[in-house]
Amino acid sequence: MRNFLFAVFLHAVFSVSVFSNGIHVVRPGDNLTRIAAVYGVSISDLVQWNALKSANDIRAGQKLTVRKDESTSAKLQFSVPVHGSIAVSYSTSRDTPNPGVWYSVRNGAEVRSAAAGKVLRIDELRGYGRYILIDHGGGWTTLYSHLDSIAVEKGSRVSEGQLLGRGKGRIFFLAAYQGRPVNPNQIL
Repeated sequence: MRNFLFAVFLHAVFSVSVFSNGIHVVRPGDNLTRIAAVYGVSISDLVQWNALKSANDIRAGQKLTVRKDESTSAKLQFSVPVHGSIAVSYSTSRDTPNPGVWYSVRNGAEVRSAAAGKVLRIDELRGYGRYILIDHGGGWTTLYSHLDSIAVEKGSRVSEGQLLGRGKGRIFFLAAYQGRPVNPNQIL
């Protein structure tokens, strides 16, 4: 049951379509204003990059280029987001998969952004508590969950090491490249 809930959690968090290697598939109800805001680009860039006749020239199912420069992925450096001991490590084991790291932390521990980026989503999900999803560009995203308090707002830009919020006993951290979880030990 826990693995099922975690799969639901990941689906809910990653349904923004930010993990598409610079491509967004237009959904019913999408418009360029919303798409531009999600990816942190301008409407005029989307029109230009996709050779659109106007900002209204999109349809459901259409693939849009939403990021021109993917070169930041090779240069991106991450820092440890919280001081604490690792309670559960990253694992791809079939029996006990864990796509991130659970840290044991003291109540009130500061949780900081692992790299500069833009806050895409702040939400809450049963079993994982409050979480923040950050897009770092170049296909990289990070997720911080089980937060007691949150110090940033959706859409805000954050710098590496900026306070995101505070923990309450444990913090889950996940890093993903192009939508696929990456072992944090390889990037921190």
